[in-house]
Amino acid sequence: MFNLTQGYINGEWRDSISGDTFEVRNPFNDELIETIADCGIEDAELAIDEASKAFKVWRKTTPKVRSGYLRKIGDLLLEHKDALAALMTKEQGKPVQEA
Repeated sequence: MFNLTQGYINGEWRDSISGDTFEVRNPFNDELIETIADCGIEDAELAIDEASKAFKVWRKTTPKVRSGYLRKIGDLLLEHKDALAALMTKEQGKPVQEA
C-alpha cells in the first residue's frame, strides 16, 4: 500500500516533470527504503494550479460532505496504523514505540 514512489497531483500518481528522483534511506543503518520522484518547482506550480481549480468545486461542498471525507481519512489512518508505523520507523530510524 505504501510503496508509491510518485508525486500525487490532481488525483493522479505521476513521476516528476524533470524525471529526477532521490533515495530515501533509513538513518539508523543506511538501508535503501525507496527511490522516489524528486518533484521540483514545475511540479509544485502544476500542483498549485490544479489545487486552485479543485478548490472552486470544494468550497461549494457542504460541511456534512467535507466531514464525510475527513472521517474516511481518519478511518483509513486507523485501519493502516501498523503499516504507517513501520514505514515511519524505517524512514526515521526510530523504534516502533516512538513512531
